[in-house]
Amino acid sequence: MTTDWSLIDDYFANRLPADERTRFEATLRTDTALAEAVAFYLSARNTLQTEAYTTRRDELKARKPRLTRPTPWPYAVAAAACLVLLLGIGWILWQPKTSPNELADAYIRDNLTQVSLTMGADNSDLQQSLDLINKSELAQAAQRLTDLLKREPTNTDALKWSGVVSLRLGRYDKAISQFQALGHRNELYANPGLFYEALARLKRNQPNDKDTAKTLLETVVNQKLDGSQAASQFLESL
Repeated sequence: MTTDWSLIDDYFANRLPADERTRFEATLRTDTALAEAVAFYLSARNTLQTEAYTTRRDELKARKPRLTRPTPWPYAVAAAACLVLLLGIGWILWQPKTSPNELADAYIRDNLTQVSLTMGADNSDLQQSLDLINKSELAQAAQRLTDLLKREPTNTDALKWSGVVSLRLGRYDKAISQFQALGHRNELYANPGLFYEALARLKRNQPNDKDTAKTLLETVVNQKLDGSQAASQFLESL
């Protein structure tokens, strides 16, 4: 993968928006290639700073001879450069991890706010509900999905998106109940029920929710269920 040096430079120059900084830092903790690129970037930057400092020092020395005993500058500068490099890398690696709640917000924003309308193309009621979700008309979507589930209680798509709408509306108890019901549908080839329940518990954040979410995420990863890749990232923050 080609290294995006401008992205790394923007990160250290504090030019990235908050959400892009969060994604960059999350990737840095798991992407070895990016970590190596950042280490090289810091090394190169510190080397350039050291060379500029040495050049300026030599200019000043040429203007006014020093009367004190010469200092072993090459060794001192090299040691300082190493220290700065270590501190720089350490600063990156020891940055506070993104909180589970922040990760949940980012996942919901990136994956559960816009829905492909090809899903449920064989059901006009579901199609209209998804369209309402895309328009962020969540209260109307919730009501339409509730009505649809009353008529079609086995409609797993309606159950899933009803849970998603509850999650986005902050109705975490209802979302958890809906995702639990979805997780028990063993006939589904891809079932995000357990992963979505973990999201809802992280957002609700009541006593034991975090521990329960961790158990759910571990199950998702170990059984390679739907959402396992994202679940691995969440487990790193718990």
